[in-house]
Amino acid sequence: AFRALAGADDYHRALAGRYAALSSQWLTPVEVFKPHYANAIADYVLRRHAPRRDRPLKVYELGGGVGTCAAGVLDRIRERAPDVYERTTYVSVEISETLAAAQERAVVDVAGHRGGGGGGG
Repeated sequence: AFRALAGADDYHRALAGRYAALSSQWLTPVEVFKPHYANAIADYVLRRHAPRRDRPLKVYELGGGVGTCAAGVLDRIRERAPDVYERTTYVSVEISETLAAAQERAVVDVAGHRGGGGGGG
């Protein structure tokens, strides 16, 4: 979908359509460009972690919201580097109990990442 956009005007129309479809929900770039945005983050993290690939990977996210970024990043790490994924801890700091619960559902229940340790949380 993103590659089909011809320019800024197409982008703005597509973005307006997504906002309208979800009415009052606030969309972050991770939701708008799903899964590409989270994939880019995960690919960057994996490149930076490559020299230390034998060591555990710890990822911290501040304001994890409903878990779209966490699920996407963990999906990509699991896909691209299963050995690193097995030693990954993803820590999300979210002050909203409602959003933290939604994040746990998205990351653990829906995406299948383990809670409370390696590969999720």
